[in-house]
Order: sequence, then C-alpha cells, then structure tokens
Amino acid sequence: PALPDEPLTVAWVMTPPNGGSGGHTTLLRLVGALEQAGHRCVLYLYDRWGGSLPEHERVLREWWPWVRADVRDAAAGIDDSHAVIATAWPTAYAVAASPAKGARFYLVQDIEPWFYPAGGEALLAEATYRFGFHGITAGRWLAGKLTADHGMAADHFDFGCDLDRYRLADPGGTSGE
Repeated sequence: PALPDEPLTVAWVMTPPNGGSGGHTTLLRLVGALEQAGHRCVLYLYDRWGGSLPEHERVLREWWPWVRADVRDAAAGIDDSHAVIATAWPTAYAVAASPAKGARFYLVQDIEPWFYPAGGEALLAEATYRFGFHGITAGRWLAGKLTADHGMAADHFDFGCDLDRYRLADPGGTSGE
C-alpha cells in the first residue's frame, strides 16, 4: 500500500503502440496525467508476435513524446507496483498470470469480444471481464455494460477532446451543415 504523500508506481501492461492509435493515445494521456501528478509509470509491452522492443519504444517516443515512463518487455516479468493495469484482452492474461504484487485494474475502451466472429478469440476476450480486476472504462455506458453483463466492478472517465485540434467550425450552428 502507498503511504500518505508517497508517489504511486503504476505498471501498465499494453500491446505495442501503432503510431496515431486512438486507444493508445487515450491510454498514454492517462499515463502522462499520472506522471504530471508525480507518480511513476512503467510500460510493459506485451507482444504476442515477438516484435522488437527498441522499435516499439521508438514508435512510442515519436508519437507520444510527453510520456516519460520506462518501457519494458512484459515477457521479462512485471515488478511489484501499487497498481497493475491490463489495457487490452491479451494483456489481461499476462496481468492475471503475473506474481507481481499490486492491485489489479483493467482499462477497457471497447467491448473487445465484438471485434471477432463467434469463436475462440471472442470467448477469450470476454472471459477477461470475469478475472476480478476493477474496470476503468472510457465512458459511463461501458462501465454499466461490464457490470450488468459480466459482474465487473467498474468506474469510468468521460471522453476527452483536444480542443486545440478539434472544434466546431460554426459554434452558433448557423451554417446549416
């Protein structure tokens, strides 16, 4: 457990990032916010296909330069942390199997079983919602769906928007578009 005023160490277990990925951007904004608040984050990349850790880190640093977290290979193990967070269904298996100490969480941004036809991968993805992790979801609807359908305790955060990049072209709504 964290002591009062002690920074937390948060282990994020994630798939390797693809430049511009929306899901990775949301995840890494959360990492950046924790780092700005004085906490230490460690990114453990879980690559089922055995890609190059240095190449994955290069992509991460290029596309998300605000992230200062250490980048490690999840296959080498996860260190004890205050929190260990799965971020996609394959990473939930790595988090469940890890002997690392730390409260277990699951960042859920989509209903991932719906990405697959009925079959093994859909069932494997769905099973992760019953691992006993506490859910952190993108949006209120998703938290309610996970709780109602799978009994997963979950909290949510509201969707964000980069207002420097995205804004209404006609805030008064007078253009008719």
